[in-house]
Amino acid sequence: MLIAAFAPAGIIYLAVDDTLCRKRGLTVYGSGMHHDPLISSRAKPLVSWGHDWVVITLIVVGPCWAPSKVWSLRSAFDCIAIARA
Repeated sequence: MLIAAFAPAGIIYLAVDDTLCRKRGLTVYGSGMHHDPLISSRAKPLVSWGHDWVVITLIVVGPCWAPSKVWSLRSAFDCIAIARA
């Protein structure tokens, strides 16, 4: 629905972001060990315990009078996946 409204023709730009939400404790449902880019270095990759949220957004380029303006519209795919889990 977002693509039909904001990008009906032309190139479709998508952005993907994964964010680690650190959680502690063995009773946290669905958590696991994930790569943590904030505390890792090239020499030593480290992991943290928590949830890894992945978000897909549609990038909408501004009109021709402001081509440097972009907006990121979040899709409903991540909300649907959480509801079914």
